[in-house]
Amino acid sequence: MTDVPFTPLAGSPPQMEGLSAAAARAAAALATTRTDLDRLRRGLEQHRSDAVDAARQVTDALGAEADVVGTVLRHAATVLTGRAADLASERREAALALERRAVATARLRHAEADEAEAWQQDALTADPATTATRLWEARRRAEQACQDVAAAEADWYRAREAKESGSKLAAARLGGLDRTGALRLAAASGSSMARYRAGWDRGVRLAAMLATTFPDGSREDQAAARADLAAAIRAAGDDPVVWTAFWQHVTPAQVARVLGSGSGAPVQELAAGLAAWAGTATAAEQREQGAALVAALGDSTLGMDDRAQLVAGLFAGLPLPVFVGAADALGARHGHEPRDDLFVAGSGPVVVAVATGLSADPDAALDHLAPEDADLAAVRIRSWFGRVPPDGWPDGGAAVAGLLAVAVRHGSASSDSATQSRAALVVERATPELVGHRGLLGPHSAVPDEAARHVALAYEPYIPIFEEIEDPELDDGTTPGTATCVQPRLDAFELRRLIGVTSGTPVAADHWLGAADRYVARVADGMDAPLDASGRTAAAQDTVGDTGVVAGATRSPILLEARADQARTEAATGWLNTGLGLSTATARPAASVITTGAGLLLPPLLPDQVAEARETVLRDESLLRERFAAPLHEAATEADAAAGLDPEAAPARLDQLDPDSHAIGSRFDERYGVYSDLRRTLGDSS
Repeated sequence: MTDVPFTPLAGSPPQMEGLSAAAARAAAALATTRTDLDRLRRGLEQHRSDAVDAARQVTDALGAEADVVGTVLRHAATVLTGRAADLASERREAALALERRAVATARLRHAEADEAEAWQQDALTADPATTATRLWEARRRAEQACQDVAAAEADWYRAREAKESGSKLAAARLGGLDRTGALRLAAASGSSMARYRAGWDRGVRLAAMLATTFPDGSREDQAAARADLAAAIRAAGDDPVVWTAFWQHVTPAQVARVLGSGSGAPVQELAAGLAAWAGTATAAEQREQGAALVAALGDSTLGMDDRAQLVAGLFAGLPLPVFVGAADALGARHGHEPRDDLFVAGSGPVVVAVATGLSADPDAALDHLAPEDADLAAVRIRSWFGRVPPDGWPDGGAAVAGLLAVAVRHGSASSDSATQSRAALVVERATPELVGHRGLLGPHSAVPDEAARHVALAYEPYIPIFEEIEDPELDDGTTPGTATCVQPRLDAFELRRLIGVTSGTPVAADHWLGAADRYVARVADGMDAPLDASGRTAAAQDTVGDTGVVAGATRSPILLEARADQARTEAATGWLNTGLGLSTATARPAASVITTGAGLLLPPLLPDQVAEARETVLRDESLLRERFAAPLHEAATEADAAAGLDPEAAPARLDQLDPDSHAIGSRFDERYGVYSDLRRTLGDSS
């Protein structure tokens, strides 16, 4: 409340005393409640049961809460009582100053009036000596009155300053009492209110030290200032009250600006302190802090690497709402506006930290990637999976791919079809972003095995529709379905690229083949269901067709790389070079078969790398067909035996399920050949 100069000071000591009395009464009531709770607790000690144990826990929690709140109320009552008395004194001093000012002002007016009268009478009497005396006396009284007015005004200002400083002091004494979480921690450790206040004040001073440490001046001055601040932070210890006060008064941007350059930043201490603050904050405050951590990266690429390393370190040990707020902020930061590669790359450590933290909660991961707002969902999907720097993320994309896997696996496994649909939409939207030019699986870098594992896990629930993606006519609805959840709409070319890119190593390819193994095992478990022979054959055909897609796509890099190597070799030899064509056109036949004048090896003698790759892919075809078809045949055989069917009739029922049968072999080989690029081109129905 602002005080207008030379008016009574604002404020009401009686009202403040009333508030103090109310706080004291509430504290007394809580003390009575605490006594009653203790009596109840002692009564419960005589009984033993789960219900009584639960009642004891509730009683203990309520008692602890009553202690904390009662302590706060008593302290507040004491502060308010003292402040009310001081305010009354300050108001009295101001009122007396106003009275003195009014009296002095009246005297001044009388003196000025006397001076004016003296001038008028002088003009009539023409007595200079008398006039001079009267004028001197009037001016002397006026000067004295002016001095008294100034002194009274100074007294009023002093009273106002005393009021302001007293209010600030009272506010400081009440500071931190709204952080009930910190108070609970202090109470649980047996800390007194005085010790709590001392810790809070220490945290405020530490925050003030950071606020006055500017990264300006010479390099030596900057380093010395940061070293002093780092030493003070390390010396702060692990008192949660200190750190709650510190993070209550500073922002991550301030911390990054001062300490986010050079080396020696006390990241562990700051992170532990931030975790202590988070333990006393509401979920909304935690989400806001997550957004603030992302904002601390700033918009300048200069020094962003150092700031990002510092900010990423601050996420250690923070609760889920912080990661939710940070993830939302990252989506807005990278998804809405195009950013240059340096800007996106600079935030890499934070992207990894946030993706890792958000992945710890599958519900939160799915909620983030699949919000109700379709536009917002598109922005977030693009941010995470379609805006990757040329060199990839620091961990090769494993954390971001893990976020996708956690969200999709959780949603697809839900019993709620709406949740399944949300997960399917995530995959549907993410696939083109993942394999896009700037996508997580784009041409920027190799995909590490861990990231490939997460991608395979994310797409595993949707293997049952892989075959129909390239040939929708196969989905005629006449055969028993093998899908267990709502399926996404995928593009065959994007799917082959996605599987191929994430099968670049034997380990990565095994992740996909293992997913196909698990799919086959689930179908095989259902082979003992009451299906007729044709229905069982159709289910097996669908399954091997889907696994043929996976198997073929995992082998597609072999042929793709072979063709690329062949093209590079042919280009190096000048086979497609016009100059070489001209040189061989005039050569004698005998010479043209072996060399040209340039001494280059001609195409007939070049190694056929593509043919060698095709042989490798062909050899794998029969092995993989046996791998995925044999379990279905074996399951059907065991089911027939368990059902007591005539062994003589069994071959007729099982022949169609043999891995080498036309029904199974042709279905697998067709998909394998298409997706491995071994036979016809993907999308070509000829």
